[in-house]
Amino acid sequence: MKKKTDPLLLFPSPAIWCTRWLLFKLMLMSGTVKLQADCPTWNRLTALEYHYATQCLPTPLAWWAHQLPPLLHRAAVAVTLWVEIPCTLMLILPFKLARRIGVAFQVLLQVLITLTGNYGFFNVITMVLCIPSWWEPADENRPRTGTRPGSASLEELGPILWVGALISKL
Repeated sequence: MKKKTDPLLLFPSPAIWCTRWLLFKLMLMSGTVKLQADCPTWNRLTALEYHYATQCLPTPLAWWAHQLPPLLHRAAVAVTLWVEIPCTLMLILPFKLARRIGVAFQVLLQVLITLTGNYGFFNVITMVLCIPSWWEPADENRPRTGTRPGSASLEELGPILWVGALISKL
C-alpha cells in the first residue's frame, strides 16, 4: 500500500516563505540601492574598476581582479546587477527548478564576492538564506529510490555551505 503524503507538507510553511522573502528582499535591495544611489560608477558600469583597489579588506585575489581589462569589469557589474535584480525574482517563484537556478546564481555571486573581498560572515549568511529556496518540504517525505539527476536533499547542501564558509575565511 502506498504511503499517503500529508497535503500540508507539499506546500512551504510560513517560516520557509518568510525566509525566502527575506533572501529575495536582501538581494533585490542590494541591487536596487546601487541604481537608486544615482552613482555614476554604477550607472556607467565602472564601479568594479575602483572597487577592488578601494575596498576595506581585499583578499589576495582582489589585486588580480583589479588588473582585469575595463570591459570585463563592466561585464561583471552588469552581471552583478542582473543577478541581484531580475534574477532575484526566481527565488520566490513556485517552480522548484526556477528557484534552484536562482539560488545557483546567488551562491555563485556570493562566492565570487568572497574570493575578492572579506565582508565577514555576510556572504555566508546570504548563502545560508538560500537553503529554503533550494529545499522543498515535500522532498523529505518522498521515498529515495535512487538518485535523480539534478536533485539534492537538505543534507547534501551541507558540504556546499562548508565550502562557502571556508572560502569566506581565506
